Amino acid sequence: MEEFCKRLQMLIDLKKIEQKDLARAIGKNPSQVSKWVSGFVGTPHRTTLVKIAEFFKCDIEWLATGVGEPYSYTPPKGDAINFDFKTEARTATSITNEHHKELIEWIEEQDDGLDYWALLKAKLTQESPEFKEWLKAKRIEHRQEKKLG
Repeated sequence: MEEFCKRLQMLIDLKKIEQKDLARAIGKNPSQVSKWVSGFVGTPHRTTLVKIAEFFKCDIEWLATGVGEPYSYTPPKGDAINFDFKTEARTATSITNEHHKELIEWIEEQDDGLDYWALLKAKLTQESPEFKEWLKAKRIEHRQEKKLG
C-alpha cells in the first residue's frame, strides 16, 4: 500500500472502530483523522505516527512508509510453521489440512480487537492477483444468490 491514507483506513477497518475513536485515543480532532483518511493531508508528524502505531500495535515503519508488514507474525503456540498461503490455497482440498487447523485456532485465540481474517484477506488481495479475481467472483456470486433467494 503506497498511500498513508489507505494504510490508516485499513487499520481502522481491521480494528472495527470509527475515526473519532482513533482521534480520541491519540489526542487529535476527529476532523484531522478524517483529513488523513481522505488523503487531503499527508502523513502526520513522527510524534503522531508513534501514537497511532501504539494504538493499533502496528509497525511504525510500515505505517509511515508502507515498507514491511503492518504486524509481525507470531506462529501459533510458539512453533514455527512454514506456511505458504499461495501454495496451500492451490493444493488444499479441505480444512482438514493441519496448517489450516492451526492457523484457524491461532486466529480464534487472538483477543486484541483485530479482525485477522480481514487482515489476511487484505494481504492476499494485495499480493495475489489470482486471489483478488477469485474474491471478486465470489462477491458477484454471493450478490446473485441473495437476489434469487
